[in-house]
Amino acid sequence: MRGYGFGLVGLLVVVGIIIFWFGQTQIPIAKKGKETQDVARQISGHGPDGESAQHSVKLDREGKNGRTDYLLVSDVTPGGALGTILAGMPSFVSRFLVLPNGHVLFSAGGELWDYDSSTDGSPQASWRPSIVNITKVTSNTFTLNGRQLTGLWQGASYGDDAESDTNYPIVRMTDINGIVKYARTTNWTPGVATGAATSSVTFTLPAGFVTGTFDLAVIANGIASNTVKFSPSGGSAPPNDVVQYNWNAANRTLTLIGDTGDNTITATWRGTSIVLTSSGNTRILIGSTYSTSATISTGSGSVNIAGDMGTGNDTLMIASMPITAVTIRMNDGNDKLSVSYCTITSCAANGGNGTDVFTSLTSTISSNTNASFP
Repeated sequence: MRGYGFGLVGLLVVVGIIIFWFGQTQIPIAKKGKETQDVARQISGHGPDGESAQHSVKLDREGKNGRTDYLLVSDVTPGGALGTILAGMPSFVSRFLVLPNGHVLFSAGGELWDYDSSTDGSPQASWRPSIVNITKVTSNTFTLNGRQLTGLWQGASYGDDAESDTNYPIVRMTDINGIVKYARTTNWTPGVATGAATSSVTFTLPAGFVTGTFDLAVIANGIASNTVKFSPSGGSAPPNDVVQYNWNAANRTLTLIGDTGDNTITATWRGTSIVLTSSGNTRILIGSTYSTSATISTGSGSVNIAGDMGTGNDTLMIASMPITAVTIRMNDGNDKLSVSYCTITSCAANGGNGTDVFTSLTSTISSNTNASFP
């Protein structure tokens, strides 16, 4: 009996030691008040007084029984927050999902973390989907045409255990108060990394949707397009990169007006007309219609090129044109203005702020007083 009693006591002591050790070596997820702050510092590698503040961890929201539903983590380096938490944890228990806001939802060991990837910069412009136009189908259903609507890759996967696909379009709408709503998307064109090919998706507004004007973006792989203004009652949203034009026959002046997007326009002389063509996501506004080209009847004779291409990284190419004066302002941004096979009496363009480039190919320029070009 004595041996049995000693064995039982010894077993209890061993179990107690194991429980104590386990409790000391696990990182608690959340408590309240100052203890919560200490936990956040512990996870991020900070001491109780905040020393060595190399990483940033924020307890995002508190769930039941004083625990958090997830943590907002802004460091995933091996020595940072997740590196500390995941040390020794097998990979097969973890899952990744890219969220529409670009965050990465990470699940491991029965807990969830929300990683804010914006701290590492922003996506390259070529990765973003783009919107060409939106047309109304019914009072609450619309067709969105664009490019790269299904993203650049399928998503995250772990063998045959888990698939977290994100190669589908999500439509997000933000009102003037910053309230975000999502539409239901269906019937999208399948594919991955579709490049410049145009594809489409149908989206339906949620029940009880209040009309107004919204900033609309389409998202794939957690990467959002540039926003466009969208009014459900209007039925369509304009592209983000738009150039308007005006032809004044009295003084023979073509005026180009760009927006804040990155616009690319070519103006080509055809003897008695000027043909405007756009490249990339740029669209030309003709009345209330957006197009990739416009033909302007000018009659014969020299013309003037004026206007303001707007802020953004703009490119304007003028070809084979007899010009009296070029006075257009390229405005702020890294802009390019080129003239090819032109005869120009006076060239007085303004590049604005930014790294701007002016090139002349086989053109005759009598007076060149360009400003803000190298």
